[in-house]
Amino acid sequence: MLKETKGIVLRSIKYGETSLITTIYTTVFGIQSYLVQGVRTSKKKTMSANLYQASTLLDLIVYHSPNKNLQRIKEAKLAYLYTQIPYSMHRNTIAMFLTELIYKTVHEPESNSILFDMLEHYLTKTDQADISDIANIPIQFLLHYIQHLGFGFQNKYSSEFSEINIELGKFCHPDQHSSPYRIDTHIAEILSDFYHEQTTAIALNHTKRQKTLEAALMYLKYHLPQMQHINSLQIFHELLS
Repeated sequence: MLKETKGIVLRSIKYGETSLITTIYTTVFGIQSYLVQGVRTSKKKTMSANLYQASTLLDLIVYHSPNKNLQRIKEAKLAYLYTQIPYSMHRNTIAMFLTELIYKTVHEPESNSILFDMLEHYLTKTDQADISDIANIPIQFLLHYIQHLGFGFQNKYSSEFSEINIELGKFCHPDQHSSPYRIDTHIAEILSDFYHEQTTAIALNHTKRQKTLEAALMYLKYHLPQMQHINSLQIFHELLS
């Protein structure tokens, strides 16, 4: 059947001499893989391979068969034209991180408009926001994603209950829990600030930003043990120092 859907490209790999297999997060069908033939030639101008770069936002008309692993695209066009991400390593690396995170943690071919809108929002924010306001976007996205998945921690930080027990998903007294899965006081307080402020405008130096992002990823990894390593994390740390 033919269906219209929005999509966010998560990954594309070469297939044969002129084609691609692209993984796209769609509003209607969730995660789907598409065989896109003939796009790596100069003749097929209407479906250029450039449309299928990771993080691209698309309007699609697709052929969908529930019993097939590879679907096909009838029409594809840009849903949003990035004005800064393609020309900024900082912005491009953040977009790469966000899309890789979704690629490696979402596998169900099911519609999830809330998560789609969340990813779209943070990608366009990465493109539009001032350069000084983008470094913390991966942390804020991660915390929203963890909440969306249903295992966000109870944000009740205090001077007494100042560590996050990852297993229990709540703040605990440092001396009153023995779990090895914990986030220590200094980083836990920063995560609490992000929860409370609901903003990316929290001043952090490179070291604190790195430790905070890694702590949030550790929390996610504990609750999603099947999650693979995020390759773009190292690039993010090196560029956004």
